[in-house]
Amino acid sequence: AGSGPRVPMTTGRDAPAAGFHRAAATVLRDASSPDDVAWALALVRRVVLGPDAAEDAAEDDEVFAGSSSSSRALASECAAASEACAASKNPAAARWTGFDAVGEEMLHAVAPRWLPLMRSERRRALHDEILAAMPPMTAIRVLVPALAPSSTTAGRDLDDAGKTAVATEAARALAAALERGIARRLVSNLEPGQVDEATRSCAALFSAADRLELSPGSHGCAAALHPAALARTVAAQLCDAARHSCAPTGHDTAVTVAAAALARACRRGAADAVADALLDAVTDSSTDVARPDWANELIDAVPDAHAVAKLARAWLVRCAARRSTWRASERAFRAAFSVRFGRCASTRHAVCDGMLLRRPQPRAVLPALIRVALVDPPRVIINRRVGRGDDEFEEEEEASEAAARDRHRATTATACVDAWSQLELVRGGSGALQGHVAAVVAASLAAGALIGGSIRGGAGGGGEAGGGADVPVTPAALMRGISARLDSPDARTRAHGRKVAVALSRVISPDRPLTFHDDEDFGASDLENEGEMSEDEEAWEAEAWRLGVDGVEEEEEADAEADAFAAAVLGPEAAAGDDEEADGGPDEEGENDDDDDDDEDVDD
Repeated sequence: AGSGPRVPMTTGRDAPAAGFHRAAATVLRDASSPDDVAWALALVRRVVLGPDAAEDAAEDDEVFAGSSSSSRALASECAAASEACAASKNPAAARWTGFDAVGEEMLHAVAPRWLPLMRSERRRALHDEILAAMPPMTAIRVLVPALAPSSTTAGRDLDDAGKTAVATEAARALAAALERGIARRLVSNLEPGQVDEATRSCAALFSAADRLELSPGSHGCAAALHPAALARTVAAQLCDAARHSCAPTGHDTAVTVAAAALARACRRGAADAVADALLDAVTDSSTDVARPDWANELIDAVPDAHAVAKLARAWLVRCAARRSTWRASERAFRAAFSVRFGRCASTRHAVCDGMLLRRPQPRAVLPALIRVALVDPPRVIINRRVGRGDDEFEEEEEASEAAARDRHRATTATACVDAWSQLELVRGGSGALQGHVAAVVAASLAAGALIGGSIRGGAGGGGEAGGGADVPVTPAALMRGISARLDSPDARTRAHGRKVAVALSRVISPDRPLTFHDDEDFGASDLENEGEMSEDEEAWEAEAWRLGVDGVEEEEEADAEADAFAAAVLGPEAAAGDDEEADGGPDEEGENDDDDDDDEDVDD
């Protein structure tokens, strides 16, 4: 009963450990000799590192005991704090309560003035080991502000040499913490009540590069805090923590915090670094994961649709930079963005309008975008109705989702035709955007996604089998854009018109496709006529019909990269694919060269 009133005194600012750390900070700030600093740090080490540090600190007791009245008073507070922390429910957390004050003085008072006077062994034991042992949140609160001593209360009065010493020591400690996985440890094993603080800590960690007051190359640790390198490292650790999170259902705290932090990084211009880290994590098969679909859950938990759109654009750019095949790029994109695509209308608009039609994408991986946006989009998820039995209304909900998916495909097909027919694009659009739109329309026609009776379902077959919807696109709707381009005085614009005209003719009349001869194009450049493919085309465009093949694991020999990804994410069965080889597509004359009469043409 007598111990009851003391319980509130063991937590927060009134905890014995917090009082000891305030007293130790005062001693460090007012120290007049290296011995006073070493004695105070030895006591701090004893408190924060626990019983394991008692043996090492015994030698310091013999050397410095009784050196001053303030040191003797600090020793008594150290004993009380150590006893209280040992008796608390969470000794490891209790020892660091209020340590921020000591950390600030270790960087702003000890580092510029006393640290150069310490022997390397004493510096390692009394300074480096304490900073290295800080919990992630404490480390971020202590180290990140010290990267910019000109902006801190304790550092603004220092001279230039002192500020450089403070920033260097903070950067060195933070770089070492990044190597130890500070971001991964920060979001792992969080309690629900720590989500907000952890989110703020992640934001502060991403901002460390903006705060650093060291010139590039001035110290080796500055390279680790370069904006791109820092964002890449932190994002990789957050993805790793989300990948190994073990919550059975819903978004756990690690996924929630990681998603919010990655969204902030994407908004601040680090989308490429985040995409690189996420791509590595998605395609990494070296370790087991707690959730096979962790990447979809992570992207689905991102609170900002604009950040997801930036990440999706950077994703395709990084896939192209890695020279990934478009099949492998499609697999990777679906592994991370399928759920978000199905749930979020803003994300669908960003992918199907902004990326597909309004902004040129890397041509090598454009088929991945066309398939995801139009040919075979992910399932559009409809919110389930509360209070209804799954068995009774399951078929109704599946039909609603299928209808929503068909409406999405029809809307995207119409948007493609509208973008192709815009005279403003023909007359004033950039050459890159004109070539991009022409490639999208021609490939979509070859894949049977614009004209062909009905849009096929993801499971294959015609409109009836796949639940397809009538395509609201007619040949006449495309002719306006074709005519405008064929009448253009620019040779490349005419080439775009011929590309779509030939693709359209192969859909309308496969046996007699339209052909263009050199003498039919006045003023054609030598570049256009010297080969079958212009400089803004990719090899896949010669076989664009393959985009209409149902399933990304079939219909072509899988390359080594695609096999590795499928084994990591989709399982070994998906990597093996189907043993049967697909039917050949139409050749340049619009005919199928397959020898077997029983094979069916891929295009309807």
